Amino acid sequence: MIFLYFLLFLVLLLIFITIITFIHELGHFYIARRNGVRVSEFSIGFGPVMFQRKLELTTISIRWFPLGGYVAVLTDEVILTIEKLRDNIKNLGPEEKKAQEKYIQKKLSGLTLHENFAQQKTLDKISAPRKIYFALGGILFNFVSIFIALTIFYTISGREVANDTLREYGAIFEDQTRGDVRLDSPIYITDIYDVKDFTDQEIESITISELEQDSLIANGYDQLYQDFDAYQRAAEKGSGGFIDFPTTKVLIAYKDSNQNQKLLLYNFSLTDNIGYDTLFIYDYDSINDMVDIDTKVSYTLISYINLVYYRTEGADYIQYPLFLAIYYAFIDTFVYIYHGIIITLNLLFGVFTADNRIIDSYHNVDGNYNIINIQVLVDFFVIFSMITLLFNVIPLPPLDGFHAVRYGYEGIFKKDISKSLIRALTFISITFMIIWFFFLIF
Repeated sequence: MIFLYFLLFLVLLLIFITIITFIHELGHFYIARRNGVRVSEFSIGFGPVMFQRKLELTTISIRWFPLGGYVAVLTDEVILTIEKLRDNIKNLGPEEKKAQEKYIQKKLSGLTLHENFAQQKTLDKISAPRKIYFALGGILFNFVSIFIALTIFYTISGREVANDTLREYGAIFEDQTRGDVRLDSPIYITDIYDVKDFTDQEIESITISELEQDSLIANGYDQLYQDFDAYQRAAEKGSGGFIDFPTTKVLIAYKDSNQNQKLLLYNFSLTDNIGYDTLFIYDYDSINDMVDIDTKVSYTLISYINLVYYRTEGADYIQYPLFLAIYYAFIDTFVYIYHGIIITLNLLFGVFTADNRIIDSYHNVDGNYNIINIQVLVDFFVIFSMITLLFNVIPLPPLDGFHAVRYGYEGIFKKDISKSLIRALTFISITFMIIWFFFLIF
């Protein structure tokens, strides 16, 4: 059964990669044709040909290794190469000439050895800005495809928006005497109060309603994450004694997995010395609207509390009219790209660090665009499209970002980048990817 699930995952992965690659290469193809440039081959995949068909002047190919694709366009250099090949074989005997032509034909991307290119436009004949536009065409199409996919999904199925009271967490910390402690998971946080101006005794003697008037934290969940992260960094950098920290005590109202209301009082000690953080957990006395002192459980922490955030199945589900779907899809496309930049940077360079990250964390502090649990297929498509987009921005050959920089340089300075430099950069790029892949695997 596990093998079948794995096989299904691989099939879905290949389908998504093929679709996203098609969209990406379609961007290059569309812009080339809009500028009148001959596209000799549109290929999905690399390596030996699985399927090939010629449509007008373009050969459509599907190849056996589907991790990528390419659009081959006509250039002045390609025409010059073909003319040299013609000269090299014109004096050969019939049989040898036929064999050479067959071999050469396999090496040409959708072109024939005896074509007349006089009336065909090459990439070199268009302006530098149009070349850059062509180089970035795949990236632009990936961006547009994310936007369109989200718009359609939000219009037909709806947009899932986080409901703070339904967020699932697991709370983990280390106690001085009990060792590792994990609260009954998942827990559902309902409210967070800043109670640094109250003593523990005052908190145990006033009603929760009184606390709500002055102490309820707006955007409490994002604030809580920021506080915990700031506290952890301060504790790691501090050399002992007191640390300047904004919020020293929070009261967290939550429901456990049995929907029993609980209250967790977490006291930041402002010191990095072991045994100064305290944590109390109470049952909620609904009759008196207070903590139930008789149920108090005390902990002395030797590690900061770690709230593990789980994606919840219970989000608010909002279906939008088209104009609002377009608005939210546009906003969320940039949110995805923002998160994707961090994912991509960690994916590229985090493999060289001990904890596989170069960027520790990120937060969506706005609270309005916190998307959760988008339907798996849409999520899958958007994430892979985003990663394809961001990887291709990197200015290293053979990626699109390099070609855009190259065309820009050639347009400004009116001279080509030397082939030796391109080969050197290609070597560096491939070497980096091999080393990266090694670290990723091992």
